[in-house]
Amino acid sequence: MFEKEFHNIGDLMKFNPFYILFFCAYLGYSQTDSIQIQLKYEGNSPLIEVEQWFDVLPNSNNNEFYIYAWANAYKDKYTTLSNTKLDSRRDALYFAPIGQRGWIESLHFLTLNGEKIAFSQVDNELYKLIIPKTTERIKFKAEYSIHLPDKKITDYGRDEEGNLLLKYFFLQPAIQNSDGIYHQHFKDFESLSARPTHYHLSINSPERFSVITDLTEVSENNYVGENVDFFQIAVQAPGSTHSIATNYGQITFGFQLPENDFVFLYPIVNDQMAFLQNFLGPLNEPLFISRKLYRKNKFSGVQDLDIPLIGTYKLFAKEDRLELEMISQLTSAYVDKKIHVDMRNDHWIRNGLKAYLQLKYIEEKFPDLLLSGNLSEDIHLWKIYPLKFFEASKVKMTERTSFLYRLFLTSNLDQAVDTPFDELSNLNQTNVSFYKAGLGMAFLAAYLGEEEFEDLIQKGVAKQYDSTLTVGELQAYLEKNASKDVSWFFDEFIQHESKIDLAIRKIKKTEDSLQIHIKNKTEFNAPIRLTGYKNGEKSYDDWIEKSGKNLKVSIPRDEYDLIVLNDSIEFPDFNLKNNYYKPNSIFRRKLKFGLVTDIPSYEHDQIFIFPEFEWNNYDKFQLGVSLSNKTILPQPWIFKIKPQYSTGENALTGSFNTSYRIYPDNGWFRQIQFSFNSSYQHYDQGLAYKSYGLGGSFVFDKSPRDLISRSIITSYQHIDRELALDATPEEIELKDYKLYNLGYQYWEPGIIHEKKILLNFQVSNNFSKIFGEVYWRWKFAENKRLTVRVFGGTFINQKLENTDYFDFGLDRISDYTFSYPLLGRSEETGLLSQQFVLAEGGFKSNFFVYANQYMYTLNLEYPVWKMFDLYGDAGIYKSKMQPTQFVYDTGVRVRVIPDFLELYFPIQSTLGFEPTLGAYHERIRFMLNLDFGKVIQYWRRGRY
Repeated sequence: MFEKEFHNIGDLMKFNPFYILFFCAYLGYSQTDSIQIQLKYEGNSPLIEVEQWFDVLPNSNNNEFYIYAWANAYKDKYTTLSNTKLDSRRDALYFAPIGQRGWIESLHFLTLNGEKIAFSQVDNELYKLIIPKTTERIKFKAEYSIHLPDKKITDYGRDEEGNLLLKYFFLQPAIQNSDGIYHQHFKDFESLSARPTHYHLSINSPERFSVITDLTEVSENNYVGENVDFFQIAVQAPGSTHSIATNYGQITFGFQLPENDFVFLYPIVNDQMAFLQNFLGPLNEPLFISRKLYRKNKFSGVQDLDIPLIGTYKLFAKEDRLELEMISQLTSAYVDKKIHVDMRNDHWIRNGLKAYLQLKYIEEKFPDLLLSGNLSEDIHLWKIYPLKFFEASKVKMTERTSFLYRLFLTSNLDQAVDTPFDELSNLNQTNVSFYKAGLGMAFLAAYLGEEEFEDLIQKGVAKQYDSTLTVGELQAYLEKNASKDVSWFFDEFIQHESKIDLAIRKIKKTEDSLQIHIKNKTEFNAPIRLTGYKNGEKSYDDWIEKSGKNLKVSIPRDEYDLIVLNDSIEFPDFNLKNNYYKPNSIFRRKLKFGLVTDIPSYEHDQIFIFPEFEWNNYDKFQLGVSLSNKTILPQPWIFKIKPQYSTGENALTGSFNTSYRIYPDNGWFRQIQFSFNSSYQHYDQGLAYKSYGLGGSFVFDKSPRDLISRSIITSYQHIDRELALDATPEEIELKDYKLYNLGYQYWEPGIIHEKKILLNFQVSNNFSKIFGEVYWRWKFAENKRLTVRVFGGTFINQKLENTDYFDFGLDRISDYTFSYPLLGRSEETGLLSQQFVLAEGGFKSNFFVYANQYMYTLNLEYPVWKMFDLYGDAGIYKSKMQPTQFVYDTGVRVRVIPDFLELYFPIQSTLGFEPTLGAYHERIRFMLNLDFGKVIQYWRRGRY
């Protein structure tokens, strides 16, 4: 390891006079852990050598001491970190070769006299040391090497040029809680916890590197930090960072900022540091913002846009963009330094405060800034500004947090704010721990008054710098010192598991008052703000201190134009539309028409008009419009009316569908949807069909971190087809039929192993059958996946013997449900007859086979190179009065644009060697999905 080994504190102090100061300093921190780290990095190897001295409090009540070793989280593909990354669809660690992973090696624990300390490994990231039982401080030393992982895994580690970014790699004393040792695994959530510690860091690295850290430099290559839970170190090439020295401390960015931006940053950053210091008090250490944390805390939606063929469009003025980007970065870094909490269980204190401070700053500096920036002003034709007709163009930056949270709420995966951080879903880690917690603090501030709330935070939270703040301590402090009862905030808001939905049901007028009936759909018991407007001016405003499930409130009678719940408060309400009521209007909301789609208007019912364009071989071009109430934020009831003109048939066609969603708060299901649909299209030259259907889907509830989704789907469909004048008796029998379907869907969207199961039981007036498929995709290397699909179907009864219309298709489907995107569904020859959809048998060769008894097939796809795959199909089928047949085919699939346009070239099959069978161009199949969203996804992904 190092040239000199220390056996006692005396030797330690002789090595460097600075250690005398360090030793004296930590004597004053009898209740604070003190840790010294000396590391050596050669620059040309992923190894760093570490010597680490501990002067710490015991973390168990016996002769055991526990230490976290989070560097081992990178050790192999089956660690907690790897599994967590796979859940987030990131597989860099899973496929990383051994040289790109990380671990601790050559580990020894020694007393200060050089005697070895026995230890064992409890799990991959936790060690247990055997020490004499004591209630005093424990002093020992560790020697070890760290093999640093590649930075592409978590952005911590080492890159190809030898630059380092280190955090969580050094040994860390474990924390004890009421249940014993607090087991923590590194999951790259920035959610680890540690006791505030006095650190001293000494670094020996090549001269070609610079050292950047958020500890305070006291001499060359020596740094200290007081009351620090974690710190960052960057060792990287000179000139690759930027520092700003403000009147309130230094901020260093671990990457190059654009020169054109840098000249604007000093006054912005200086003002923001003043704002944060005024609220939280001064810092004792500099701020270091690494590229990793900069990306994590990015204030999205304000960056310049790169538009193909046009160039860069500046959505916001440069000063505004930089100010919004910086407040997000500085708030996060500042709060992390000032507030120490258990980031697993009490994460919302720190994250909610970050969100509140951002809201506060934006309200002060940008009260009128629009979320859409300059778009509505820059896009115009003569003096017409079309975007100003959209509700989205009116949303202010101050409403951003509540808008983003409500967008997420519609998935009905909301969790309680106090849910442990690693039990929150990936989305909830932002939406609940940050947005919801921040909105809750903003609501509490509105209830108490901002001045009182902020005074309480400054006196009771920000000053608790040298210890860990718990929820219990925060609650006791606020309940003791607040002027109003705030117990609801902790007992209701923080612990409330379901979405919050308040609604004004009706208003009854009496001689001297208005009786307002408020429904609390989720029994959220907290204060409610009630506001009345008269002639556009606020004439009544008061708080209702308690709310039950059903609440009646009387207010003085007046000619109110509008009554609003929680007006002008950023509150996480599920549906704001029912918070508005017009007592003098027949209709609760006015009707408003718009183009394309928009965000909801809480004072209007909206209908959007959108041009529609479709094509098939019989209707040719179908031109029309759709009228729908569907908004960007999903809502319970939606409808879509789509009248079209068929240029091929010179007739009107179209469709209508509507659905209603229910979001249960508890029970078996997370979402229930009922739907009705109808359509009128052509399925052959001069022949149309009418379809009517009812349906229901029931999505099972699940843990928000669980990727698996399960649902039951039921449907009824009635189809009536027009027939030609010379229709056969069999065709006449198929003119009108009904379908009843009961299905089950299972989907596990793992990035390594993706699984789907679809099961269906279908009954008609002519048949009944059971069929289903199992789909499995295995990613066995980067960008390479083996796909396996198994289909099976059996008829229970089949009354029709002279038609294959309802039979299982080996290589084609008749699509009697009219649910597949076939361009020429009745074509038997020609290019359109070669269209392929992966359904039923899934074969690609031209067998023209149907089965009315049973069919079982296996479909395989294996990647070869870039867009080229090999495919193989095998199966058996049987029809009545016929023997069982075995068939197979093989060939090459070319993914021109994956999931949009793909070609299938058959090679060898039961038919023979297909390139020699003649008319090979007629054997080539194609898959075409006219969903241009697939094309956009492909170009964004940039690879196969």
